[in-house]
Amino acid sequence: MKPRIALIQRKVAEVFGVTAQDITGKLRLRKLARPRQAVFYLAREMTDMSYPDIGRLTGGRDHTTVIHGRDVCINMMGRDDSYWRLVSLARYLIAAAPPSDNWLDQPKPEPKPEPEPKPAPCVSSTIKVMNARAAQVPNDTKAKNNFTAGDDDADASHDFHAGIARGSASLAAKLKAEMQ
Repeated sequence: MKPRIALIQRKVAEVFGVTAQDITGKLRLRKLARPRQAVFYLAREMTDMSYPDIGRLTGGRDHTTVIHGRDVCINMMGRDDSYWRLVSLARYLIAAAPPSDNWLDQPKPEPKPEPEPKPAPCVSSTIKVMNARAAQVPNDTKAKNNFTAGDDDADASHDFHAGIARGSASLAAKLKAEMQ
């Protein structure tokens, strides 16, 4: 699993003795710029993030600032062994971080609003629908659907649909009687 930028910021801040807020802040002091450049370098090396994304997540910086900071970090590591050791230690701590430490950086999902309950259907409209359905079933379903005589499936289908129509009509009548 690739580390998240907030984990990189925390570990680099821990190694360099500053806070993660200092790294994302606006101050340009050298004691803050060096760890910030290390974050740029490590974020680019250890994640699939683009320069604009890294800049946006480290205080809203421009992508050219991230590129320049990464280059400065690489040059500093080649010239200064103590800086190289600090960046290497930060890389090790990031790689060794438990997965739970990395998941702490994920934003909590927004709770979805509860859907409004649907109003209960009106009984009289239900009766109207049931009466309309019962009226739609013709007496001679076989003739209208071009069923052939002797077709067992057609007979079963006719009996089934006719039974539903009769049941709907009788249920509608019962509901209507209860309402009165």
